Amino acid sequence: MTATTLTVESGVGPADRDGAARVGPTKQMTAGQGKWRILLPVRGTIESKTRLLPEDRAGVHRRSLALAFARDAVAAVFESAEVAEVTVITADRHAATEFAAMGVRILHETGRDGLNAAIRRGLRYMEDAHPASPRAVLLADLPALTGADVDAALAWAALSGTAVVPDADGTGTTMITALPGHALDPAFGPGSLARHRAAGLRTLPLDQRSTIRRDVDTWSDLEQAARLGVGSHTRQTLSELGLLAGFRP
Repeated sequence: MTATTLTVESGVGPADRDGAARVGPTKQMTAGQGKWRILLPVRGTIESKTRLLPEDRAGVHRRSLALAFARDAVAAVFESAEVAEVTVITADRHAATEFAAMGVRILHETGRDGLNAAIRRGLRYMEDAHPASPRAVLLADLPALTGADVDAALAWAALSGTAVVPDADGTGTTMITALPGHALDPAFGPGSLARHRAAGLRTLPLDQRSTIRRDVDTWSDLEQAARLGVGSHTRQTLSELGLLAGFRP
C-alpha cells in the first residue's frame, strides 16, 4: 500500500450558493447551532467522471464539471442548520485552494490507494478531533443538492446508529452516517448500497426525488439533476463550456 499522509488546513470563509465569499467566521467556527461533521472526498482530476463526457478524452471539461458539482454540493451543505463543520479531503492542490476559499477545512490527501482508504483516514481525523460528534461522508457529485434535503437526511440519520442514503438508481450510495460510538467503514464504488446494507447500515427512507440522491455519473444523470435545478457553479461551468443549451435554470 502506498504510504499516505494528511495535512490539515482551515478555510478562510464560507461562500454563498452563488459562489461569492462571505466575510466572517468559517463554518467550523460557528459550530454552536450544528452538530454533524461532514466529510466530502473530491478527486478533481482528469480521470473524474469518465462516463459523463466520453468524447472529452483529455478530461479537461470533465474535471471542470466534477469540481463545479462539488462546489455546489459544499455550498448546499453550508446551508444546513444541522452541520457544524465541513471538511474536504483531496489530493488536488488546485481543488484544495478553491474549497479552502469557500471556508471548508481541507485534508490534503497525498496517497493514491483509493477512495475508501482516503475516506477512512478522513474519518479517523474527524473522530480524533471530535469524538462526541456525529459524522457523515457525502459524495461530492451532487450538483442539485439543497440545504433542506441535507437537513432532512440528517434528521433521519439522527435516529440510527449508522445509516446509508441510496443514489437515485437504488444501487449506489451518496452518503453514509454514524452517531458517536458507532464505527463507519466506507465501501463506495459500484453496487455499494448492498455492501453498506450488509454491514448493518440502515437505509434512510428518503424520496427518490430528494436532491441528496441525485448523483451524476452520466449525461443522462446531469439532465435529471438539471430538472431538479443545479447550483450556480454547475450552471456557470456548463455555460463556459457551451453545454448549457437545453438545460432549465
